[in-house]
Amino acid sequence: MPTNNLPNGKTLLDVVQSAEGIHQERKVLDRKLADMYRDARAAGLNTKVIKTIIRRRGMDPADMPEQDEILQAYTMAIEKETNAA
Repeated sequence: MPTNNLPNGKTLLDVVQSAEGIHQERKVLDRKLADMYRDARAAGLNTKVIKTIIRRRGMDPADMPEQDEILQAYTMAIEKETNAA
């Protein structure tokens, strides 16, 4: 690569260092989340259900009925196929 096409070194270094910092922060948060779910399991809670609740709370409430209908239809289709086999 010709040297006249090199990116600005300072800008590149800033971006790389910023990304590295964010990756480190994410590792810390991932560990905290894993610890929280471990504690929830130890308290007798179902972490799959907790994750579903969290995902649904983040959804647009207007989308929930449609998602519920699709989920029910898919579940019924699978059950029908399973019972037919």
